[in-house]
Amino acid sequence: MGQLFALRCLAGLWMEGMLTIAEVKVGTKPGRDAKRQGNQQALDNLPTGVSATVDTNQRGADDDGQVRWKIPLNGHFNDPQTCHSQAETITQNWAPLEIGNTDASNTCFHLARSGAIARWPYGDETLTVIQTRPRILIQRWRFGHPASDEVMDDLTEFINWIATGRLLGPKRMRLMMRGEVSFADSAG
Repeated sequence: MGQLFALRCLAGLWMEGMLTIAEVKVGTKPGRDAKRQGNQQALDNLPTGVSATVDTNQRGADDDGQVRWKIPLNGHFNDPQTCHSQAETITQNWAPLEIGNTDASNTCFHLARSGAIARWPYGDETLTVIQTRPRILIQRWRFGHPASDEVMDDLTEFINWIATGRLLGPKRMRLMMRGEVSFADSAG
């Protein structure tokens, strides 16, 4: 259910015009996790001004690496008034990199934590950069600014739960869900 909720939140962000999406041609499809060096070699050929670093020792990290761009990326967002795509650039910045498959909740987590994510899915020759509009949108919601609707408000609670789970670990979170340990016990 959590993945369906996260997918609904991502669709809501897009439909409400709160995401900008830009694409960068890689020219090849990513390999599996064991092919990290090959993935790095492919990403070394990104267009001038765009670079990626694949974490070759990734062991339970939150992402597969990072993408940086020193040039504005041409992208688009959905205009909620017309439901048509509108041009917009993503200014110089960085994003966590996810190669291959990833959960919708992981995408939401990166958008909440970093305001952006770079996706290079299996079977695709394009690196897709997704950024919230503005980049700090979800962070503002998480820290007290009102969200635009109930689902987006729920997204902030969901992201806080995911962040807590990553901080405390899955075993401690299962104990908390069963009421066998409290957050105060976990924090102290």
